[in-house]
Amino acid sequence: ATTETLTLLERWQRRLLSWKYEMLIACALGLNVVWMAIELQMAGGRIGYDVQVYAQQISEDVWPAWESAFLVGNLVFTSFFFFDVLLRMCVLKLIFWKAWMNYVDLAVALLTVMEAFAFFSSELPVDPILLRIIRMGKLARATRLVTLNSVLSSLELLIKYLAASTHMLFCSFCL
Repeated sequence: ATTETLTLLERWQRRLLSWKYEMLIACALGLNVVWMAIELQMAGGRIGYDVQVYAQQISEDVWPAWESAFLVGNLVFTSFFFFDVLLRMCVLKLIFWKAWMNYVDLAVALLTVMEAFAFFSSELPVDPILLRIIRMGKLARATRLVTLNSVLSSLELLIKYLAASTHMLFCSFCL
């Protein structure tokens, strides 16, 4: 059907299923992974100084600003991915539930929202280790990058050829 005959819902469904939208989400995922890596590096540097692995540490005057920046960044990413899942659920309806990666996205989005509520709620007795495990669950969202088949079809084809020719490559190396 042409775009003139599509309803508003159908146009939004096409947008949410397009490779451009997938690339937007992939870029946001990449930024989120980099953000978590920077946060982990900074926290690891402080711990490394405490156990005398590093000679210098981030000054105590600056560290609260870093903590606030990391908190705001995590809340921005949590909100972005939660609203992404919510938008796709509302617009795609049954189509949303047909892709297994959407289940992963939904689970990770709900867990990160629960993490945010647990972080800000002083009444919930939550072990910090549990929050760290949930945070590592955020990396499961990055598996969505693997599902960009339509965008990375040439790479997928190359990988299939290499996988299919492993026996021939092995025999060639043996000779």
